[in-house]
Amino acid sequence: MSQIWSVAQEGPIEGVLVALQLLCFGVFGVLLSKADIASHRLPNRLVGSWLLASLALVICLGASSGGLLGILQGFLGMLLLGGGYLLISLISAGAMGMGDVKLAGVLGLNLGYYSLPALFLATLLTFVLATFWVIGGSDRAQADIEVGRAVWAIHGHWGICGTACGTMNLWQLRNSSPSCEHI
Repeated sequence: MSQIWSVAQEGPIEGVLVALQLLCFGVFGVLLSKADIASHRLPNRLVGSWLLASLALVICLGASSGGLLGILQGFLGMLLLGGGYLLISLISAGAMGMGDVKLAGVLGLNLGYYSLPALFLATLLTFVLATFWVIGGSDRAQADIEVGRAVWAIHGHWGICGTACGTMNLWQLRNSSPSCEHI
């Protein structure tokens, strides 16, 4: 979470905006996970509310820190992850619903603001963990993955966010500082 932390430390406004973004992630993540497990659906009302809140927070974060690049990365992340999920949805003939596609756009916007490589790693890890859960599990694991695909996406992105951002900062530190060549 080092990139998120560094943005939060830029000033009090940025700190509040990052805290609100993480709060939205937690609240909407729990509500959407609960809805997905209960009804196999992601309510448009919840996904849309999270999207609007995320758009406002990303734009405010970019405006307050002068980070037009972050805003563009967020929109690119939304396009890449949402578009990738849309492609999977179209190819899989109904195995993935449009709620998952919309959720992917929101996740791409939120994590893409901070780092596109972190977004890629979070997405990759989400698919790998879900695959291991199904391969290594029982019939119950297969039922869980069918019921809670959004649960995997939300919690996979949340869990890897800190690791991916920290890894990218370590890589940048190694490549930018001559005193860190031993890393």
